[in-house]
Amino acid sequence: MMAFRTHVFISYSHGDNVDPSGQGWVSRFHELLEGYLTSRLKRTKAMIWRDKRLSDNEVFDPVIREKLPESAVLVAVLSDNYIASPWCREEALVFCDAAEGGIGLAPDNKSRVFKVVKLPPEKLDGLPPQMCRSLSTDFFVRVDKNAKESGDELDKPVPLDPSFGPEFAAKLNLRVSLLAADIASTLKVLEGSAPVGPDAQKPVVYLAECGEDRRADREVIRSELQSRQYTVLPDHEMPNTELEYRADAQQMLERCALSIHLLGAAPGFVPDGEGEDSVVAIQNEVAVARARSGQLCRVISLPNGTVSRRPRHQMFLEAVHVDAEVQYGADLITADLQAVKMAIRSALQRIEQPPPIPAAVLPDSVPDGSPGAEMPTIYVIFHKEDMKASAALRKALAANCRVLKPVFAEETAGEMRRVNEAWLAACDVVMVYYGSGSEAWKASVDCDLLKAPALRSGRPFRAVFTWLADPGNDDKEDLLETGGAAVIDGRGGVSSRVLGPVFDALGVSHDG
Repeated sequence: MMAFRTHVFISYSHGDNVDPSGQGWVSRFHELLEGYLTSRLKRTKAMIWRDKRLSDNEVFDPVIREKLPESAVLVAVLSDNYIASPWCREEALVFCDAAEGGIGLAPDNKSRVFKVVKLPPEKLDGLPPQMCRSLSTDFFVRVDKNAKESGDELDKPVPLDPSFGPEFAAKLNLRVSLLAADIASTLKVLEGSAPVGPDAQKPVVYLAECGEDRRADREVIRSELQSRQYTVLPDHEMPNTELEYRADAQQMLERCALSIHLLGAAPGFVPDGEGEDSVVAIQNEVAVARARSGQLCRVISLPNGTVSRRPRHQMFLEAVHVDAEVQYGADLITADLQAVKMAIRSALQRIEQPPPIPAAVLPDSVPDGSPGAEMPTIYVIFHKEDMKASAALRKALAANCRVLKPVFAEETAGEMRRVNEAWLAACDVVMVYYGSGSEAWKASVDCDLLKAPALRSGRPFRAVFTWLADPGNDDKEDLLETGGAAVIDGRGGVSSRVLGPVFDALGVSHDG
């Protein structure tokens, strides 16, 4: 392993390893990390070193000064004890200085510094700036006054200590396993046995910072993406001020093809500045602006039943469900983490392998290669039960433009989705035929339309119309009252007069 004699140097305050009942927290952590990292390194035993004396000393030990430059990776166990210890701060400084004088702290974007937060320190004063910018992993949870895990940042933090019960032990094991995977990835780069950096052909992914209750899920997703050689941003600690945070997020999102937002009851911290929004809301806002350019797909995870004790954050969570602007361009996943992973994989597949225009028969349209094939195109979206009812409308439109329609018969759900995305990417105008479809069906169609800019490389639709057909319902009456010119009452039949705004949007001549 290059010139390094030790895989990992664990830097910690000895006050964080005091446990009168038995094995200290750092000792348990060391033992778990050694096992998981050895498993990741396969035939190589993980070499992990830490100072096992009982207290921090005032005089920096020459042995430690020698060990630090020989170590490939530094794992710092952060707490207020760590920040208050001149010994710990000196270890961090010596390692960072030695790394920067050699191959650097992040060769091929693989960090050599891993911050393990046993308990969140009030501040990071005294740590090297390079270390402050590196990412951290939480090894604690929040519990409420009833000693129940809450995920609310107002509640007290408790370390993931196996002595607190099997649930704590399971979470500790999972997070150490994920940490070992990240460390192994860095070690492979240092050995030269891994590909140089992430795959440059793969899209860059923005994995938004989240509240404490979703950070474990975030680590799982980040580890999986990185194992598949995706570049995942942010790759450093974000700024603490609002203006700088927004600018940093915007700059990173400009590099990304996909953003992932894990929402929960906790809002994340509110950066210094004039605004009151948390980083969770800020990143969503910046991502929406990026998605409007057509260059960003989005996945939002908001588990069913999530409720926040913070009124402002609760308003944001409710808006994610009902406000098209807040949800803009995103797949909203309300199920479990496995469903989120599937949505992410699906989004990445669509980005890496855009759906081709299916070689399907296009009823009511001009055949490809004919003189009329350059005519403007309208995609008429309707429920499968409205195939016959919508025929007159499609026939009237086909006299002046090319008409696309959904496919239903003998198609799998995946194929139907690919066809729908292809038509949304290709058409000039959309017409939603709102007849037999339920309100839920209409909402699903509207959601697909919100995501369409990501399929169209920023090219907007010329127009989106809703054609109201029988049977009537309260939702259709409300659309008539509020929808304006984009809503057409087609219950009186099809005529050139009624279709006039549609033909105008298509830019074709018509009578009436």
